[in-house]
Amino acid sequence: MEPFPEHNHYDCFCQTLAAREGFTYWQDSRLVGIVSYSDYMPGEMVFIHVTCLPEYRRVITPGHLRRAFRYAFEELQVRRLLAYSVCGFTDHAAEFLEKAGFVLEGTLREGAWLPGGITADVRLYAMLKKECRWL
Repeated sequence: MEPFPEHNHYDCFCQTLAAREGFTYWQDSRLVGIVSYSDYMPGEMVFIHVTCLPEYRRVITPGHLRRAFRYAFEELQVRRLLAYSVCGFTDHAAEFLEKAGFVLEGTLREGAWLPGGITADVRLYAMLKKECRWL
């Protein structure tokens, strides 16, 4: 399945992420990418959420990744960064997370509830500060 099959799902997702602390990426006055954080546990962990319009996936550069990881590990001072992808909907996110250095920790069976009563498995990834090559 194609991620965000209806553009309004993407818009709602962006609104949710924009309400969190993080970074936004713009091109020609258009919001094309967001890196945000949630579920912060001081000194322990935080979830990172990275999303961008499919046609702008390359907007997230190594410099942006360094900034995002430095913020989590150095400013928030967590030892563990968590992320997830929804199987069948955001498989490109799983590939991105693995290339960035995240390790698959497990799968939450039917862990996502999507519009229309659809459920999907969720892959949970983590990166420890000592494993982060972006610092």
